[in-house]
Amino acid sequence: MALLNCFLYTWYGLPVVSYKWENFHVVTINGLGILLELYFILIYFHFASTSGKKKVAMMTIPFVLVSCTVALISAFVFDDHGRRKAFVGSIGLVASVAMYGSPLVVMKQVIESKSVEFWNKCLIMTATSATTPPAPPLLHAPQCTQSPPILPLCSKLPLTLNKWN
Repeated sequence: MALLNCFLYTWYGLPVVSYKWENFHVVTINGLGILLELYFILIYFHFASTSGKKKVAMMTIPFVLVSCTVALISAFVFDDHGRRKAFVGSIGLVASVAMYGSPLVVMKQVIESKSVEFWNKCLIMTATSATTPPAPPLLHAPQCTQSPPILPLCSKLPLTLNKWN
């Protein structure tokens, strides 16, 4: 999910979608994210079994196809930068909410099973990052890149409160 998010926001910041280099910081941060995510995947491929490699490839290929499809649609269907930014930014926002919301699946499992066997430090840090404000508003970034990371947490709050009662 992070790889898709980085692909989409790198495309969002390029001059094809944005006007000139107004979102250069978005391109640099997410371009570095693409490199890191691909590096992590390559490390996993190096050490994984054959079945593990197939599983990761089957999970990675759809993300690459979705990002390529979004890039092609935004480049050839929309005529102006405003519509391109709105299209790519909206899809990127959905990807961001899904990425920040994915640790909540494990949190739900922990709450339902009343067991911490699924809990680890990385999950705690990820859940904590879902409640902290994002950096783009501080950089005066465009509103489409300002995904509210607390949104997935709020959408699961009624489910969590229901389990505690």
